[in-house]
Amino acid sequence: MSRFVETAITGKIIAGAVGLIVVAGAATGVGIVHHQHQVNASRINTELSQIRQSKSTMDSTKNQNERVQKLRKLENDYKSYLKNNKKHDKQVVLNYQNAIQEGKNYFVRHTQAIIKSNQVKDVNKVNKKDLQKKLGTLNQEMSFVNAHRHVIYSNKNYRLFNSEILSMVKTYNKKLGSTEVADKDKNNKDHKNASSSSVVASSSSAQTAQSSQVLKVKQQLRKIQTQHKDIKAV
Repeated sequence: MSRFVETAITGKIIAGAVGLIVVAGAATGVGIVHHQHQVNASRINTELSQIRQSKSTMDSTKNQNERVQKLRKLENDYKSYLKNNKKHDKQVVLNYQNAIQEGKNYFVRHTQAIIKSNQVKDVNKVNKKDLQKKLGTLNQEMSFVNAHRHVIYSNKNYRLFNSEILSMVKTYNKKLGSTEVADKDKNNKDHKNASSSSVVASSSSAQTAQSSQVLKVKQQLRKIQTQHKDIKAV
């Protein structure tokens, strides 16, 4: 075998080996990429599942304060996801944002409903007890709004709700104040009338007693006079 032939064969062998190495490397690379893709997909699915679970728990919570805490936890989880992951999956980010916004919208709708159900067109047509109840409900809702304004309400919503509730509270307090004064005046008048009636009744009783006593005295005098006449006649 000539040197040329040997060199050619050796070159083919080397080329074949290199080709196998390249193919194997490519296959390995593809396998690594595929594995990494599976890992990322698994992480995304896990994150999405956690978001759905957190939202479901929040939505099923009846207590308002506890529901706020669930919303706050959801926001903190979202912040942690953004901080701890260099690459942010768009689907995960969108699901977090939607869940948080829906959680806030629930409270916004609730406050709107409270305001609407406690509005009064004419306070003069509402009795004192009902007006006091509405006032108490509005004060309670205003306390809730103030306590959670930074978690739930936008600046625009907060200013709107604050203005509406304070206006209603002011109107109801004014009406209740005037009602209280009117009630006090009526009670004082009734007390005076009752006192006058008592005095009149006492005076009348005294006069009746006095008249009765006078009548008894007259009757006694007549009896004495009659006895005196009888004695003279004898």
